[in-house]
Amino acid sequence: MRFLLWLFVAIGVAASLYLSYQIGTQAILVGSREGRWFYFYLASFRPTILLACAAASATGLAALYLSDRVGHASEWLVVLVWFVAAVVIEAAICSLAPFPFDKIFASDGANSFNTVASHFTPGTMLGDFESVRKLWPPHGQSNMPGKSIFVYGLRRISRSGIVLPWLVVIVSNLGGLLMYGLVRDLLQSRRPALYALILYIVVPGKMFFFPLLNTVTPVPALLATWLLVRWLRTGGLAYAALLGLSVYVLALWEPLGLALGLLFVTLIIASYRTSIEPRALVWGLLAGAVMFGVAYGVMVVRFRFDLLSTVRLLAADAVRFNEATRRPYEIWVYQNLFDFLVAVGACQAVLVVGALVDGFARGKGSLTRLAEPVVAFSLGLAGVVLVLDWLGVNRGEVVRLWIFLACLCQIPAAYVCARLESPIAIALIFTVTLLYDALGTAMVGFILPG
Repeated sequence: MRFLLWLFVAIGVAASLYLSYQIGTQAILVGSREGRWFYFYLASFRPTILLACAAASATGLAALYLSDRVGHASEWLVVLVWFVAAVVIEAAICSLAPFPFDKIFASDGANSFNTVASHFTPGTMLGDFESVRKLWPPHGQSNMPGKSIFVYGLRRISRSGIVLPWLVVIVSNLGGLLMYGLVRDLLQSRRPALYALILYIVVPGKMFFFPLLNTVTPVPALLATWLLVRWLRTGGLAYAALLGLSVYVLALWEPLGLALGLLFVTLIIASYRTSIEPRALVWGLLAGAVMFGVAYGVMVVRFRFDLLSTVRLLAADAVRFNEATRRPYEIWVYQNLFDFLVAVGACQAVLVVGALVDGFARGKGSLTRLAEPVVAFSLGLAGVVLVLDWLGVNRGEVVRLWIFLACLCQIPAAYVCARLESPIAIALIFTVTLLYDALGTAMVGFILPG
């Protein structure tokens, strides 16, 4: 099996290098001209791209070396090392972007939420959302108020156009801590948890779209997923109750995140009777539902904010937008899947298959194999992607809109690297992904301030 997993790694690395070559030679288009949405190339290849990639890779490899040295002494010191390394790596890659962070963050075309937060209070955003959103720039109108409220909070810390976007980056990096906790509980091992944290740092879709708030969406998504897994592992009602609250927060931030419900159901079924008893399951579901209902009721009474009606309102807007821009469903139902691969990384996409093969091989009997944590997680996540794609709500722009799913797709790749028990595998994937990140960030106009 080790030989087969190394073969998957080799195929994944080759696929990533090929995709990097395609971008470097401007031979590939992300998006679709026929579908009326694609990303322009704004620059040609230049040697500084390789220099920035080398600096970021050296930082990561040094952190990986330190991890092996101090890993047994202090688990959380290793996590801290990677949290610091993440900022250095992101600074090196994002320095290649065609536009500086402050210009992106201040732009209504790229980031409407800063403008909304500078003119409206959270109470007004929530209480009068349906009426005041008509005064907001386009992205502010088409999103839940959670993002604008978040920026309002950041502006209480600093109003500097240079500081604010880096605060967004730092909050986005907190998702790495949640990723570590999630994988540690899901797979019951520290090594895949560390590798998942490492891969989270270099997720292509996230790197391409710093400092937009879509890069923060993985934080509530990972929080909800970790709380679910933690509850299933321990049976603790507190985790179940917090899960209900986190689902409300996720919906307030990004309703697309509710599609993770399919993944949650898959994990619950896989855990039934193996790690959680029926009685604990019932009480946990009840606790989560009650907490969600309490949060819903408090927001209605305190701010007159009805989550469900607001989600329906924005969903209707999305349908009208697709009709107005004439983005055909038939094209995007397959183009979205390719664009999502761009956000995940070609190597990581290949290793999802490798993880499934290994997970099935480890189990005994069909039901046991399906209940293997990595198998249940991978299948549930694939189901979420396919359902979202089939619904056709997002026609284009999934590189940005599905960043939270791209982050979760790093977990099977981390599992494969851990199974190989060799730092060479994670070092290879990390390095080729950084090259891909650097080329895409420097050459493709993923963000166009307007």
